[in-house]
Amino acid sequence: MLDIPEIVAANQPPAIAMITQKPGGCSKSFGTQIVVDGAYRSGLDLHIFQNDNQPFYDPYGAVHHTPLPATDEVVHDPIADVRVHSLFDRTLLQAGSTDCLIYDCAAGSLNRHTYIVDQLDLGLRLAAMGRHILILVPTSAREDIARESLETVEVWRDLLPEPHRIVPMISQRDGDIHRLPSGHDLRKLMKIATDGAYLLPRIPMSVLNDIRRSGMKLCDLADPRNPLATAEMARTMGMDPTIVQLMRRAAGTLLSETDEQTMRLGFTLGL
Repeated sequence: MLDIPEIVAANQPPAIAMITQKPGGCSKSFGTQIVVDGAYRSGLDLHIFQNDNQPFYDPYGAVHHTPLPATDEVVHDPIADVRVHSLFDRTLLQAGSTDCLIYDCAAGSLNRHTYIVDQLDLGLRLAAMGRHILILVPTSAREDIARESLETVEVWRDLLPEPHRIVPMISQRDGDIHRLPSGHDLRKLMKIATDGAYLLPRIPMSVLNDIRRSGMKLCDLADPRNPLATAEMARTMGMDPTIVQLMRRAAGTLLSETDEQTMRLGFTLGL
């Protein structure tokens, strides 16, 4: 069995939550949507940033598309990455105790995002504010993803010591995480995950993609107060009601299995 350390409970939500990993296809946006939904349900003033252009964040409020400059531009202007984050920095400068910046970082850009955080002294500034940064690193049983996540966690931990938090997010879609060889990098990662680890439930990718296409928040799909609302939802979305029923069930399962972990990250979820 894989020993997954429980998330160390935070006494407040993060000022910044960044979801970052080197390879693509590792459930990064899946994890980001859960965190965005949790911040929304916690009544926070939510500011969503992303390098790519994922439309499923739109129901939660304003989304700031922040594409990273092309490589040749960075070669001629070494601080080009920092320049395009001026809105991110201004948002943080104006942030109060209820503001939360959530950043879905593009794959393959670890050195660029750490450079931005380092150059803007985000760790130092937030610690002085009595706030913290949360770094979430998706991982799985797939060997290359586990290997990259181990390095990613180590890099961020060196850059952001306490009170900042580095939490792996474990996807179960790439094989049985409880049947790993003794030297697997996911086992090594759990041993250095001093802030704990977040376990994502199994959700069929086809259903997850339908949820993303629906234009609805996870919490609205999962709302159990009217189980007979599926037909009306399907008409509104122009989708098959059978598929919508699967989406509602999956969203309910997703939140019921992650809400306790989300609360340990510091989100109150309306309490």
